[in-house]
Amino acid sequence: MTVATEGILTTSTPATATSGRRPLTLGTLLRRHPRLLVGGGLVALLLFVAIFAPLLTRFDPTLGDVSDALLPPGAAHWLGTDDQGRDVMARVLYGARISLSVAVISVSIGLFTGVTIGVVAGYIGGARTCC
Repeated sequence: MTVATEGILTTSTPATATSGRRPLTLGTLLRRHPRLLVGGGLVALLLFVAIFAPLLTRFDPTLGDVSDALLPPGAAHWLGTDDQGRDVMARVLYGARISLSVAVISVSIGLFTGVTIGVVAGYIGGARTCC
């Protein structure tokens, strides 16, 4: 319903249109879209590992001990060591930081390019709309 009051138009909705809806909560959203929970959980885990990598491992990912080369997984090295004696788990945990930085840079480039092309297309296309 549209009401004109002193030259100002306002639109009001009847009370029955919104009375049957419940507010969308996080629990409702996750129940409706369980893939959001799985994907969000993986991203949260990757962020946690990238941020707290120094606290999750005691080994330096770049320094190795040749005497510990190619050790199988065990109590000291949970994922074993590589051919240069570096801890594989430390390399994986610290590698999450590099993966996240590459992802942020890639998304930023795509966002900048897409917004630029969209703005140019909107500006030029708006003046030449023919159909």
